[in-house]
Amino acid sequence: MEDENLICPVCGLKRRFKSHFTNHLTNRHTKVEVLNAIKKAQMERKRKEGRKSRKELPTILEESEPEEEEEAQ
Repeated sequence: MEDENLICPVCGLKRRFKSHFTNHLTNRHTKVEVLNAIKKAQMERKRKEGRKSRKELPTILEESEPEEEEEAQ
């Protein structure tokens, strides 16, 4: 049951049990606050994934081969 801590997306409070976490969300935060925090976290995750994918892409070097072929002809 206590495998991992659940972190509140609104205030960052950690809860050990799912039942305590759901009670915290329903009693301390409005539904709109929770939904906005979840959307914000998803956008942040997508932004971070975008950064990683840009780093992994190879850089494109300027091609000088066509110019050399034209000079040879």
